[in-house]
Amino acid sequence: MLEAASILAAYLAFALIHVAATDVAPWLAWLRKHPAGLLLTRVSAGAVFVVSMALWPGGDVLTSILASSLALLGSASVTILFAPIVPRLVYGLAAAAPAVIAIFAWGCRLAQ
Repeated sequence: MLEAASILAAYLAFALIHVAATDVAPWLAWLRKHPAGLLLTRVSAGAVFVVSMALWPGGDVLTSILASSLALLGSASVTILFAPIVPRLVYGLAAAAPAVIAIFAWGCRLAQ
């Protein structure tokens, strides 16, 4: 479960970067208009990526960095491929990701 939460956090991190950089999501255009909105999305993406590394189980730092980086690359591919076709689905999943990450992490902690 922690692995799934980590991968979903990497997906959320790239989705935040992608929203800040492109015009794919027109309903989020207000983020690109303000410099503070761009800064907020980039800082949030960095923080979520650190969470992705911290959630990876095992305790080995190199493994968590590599696994989170591969998850980020995979989620970047998915986002780039599907965002122009079904943007509401791609960003809807990203909007639901914080709640799902919390449920997965909490459920894993309860199981131990």
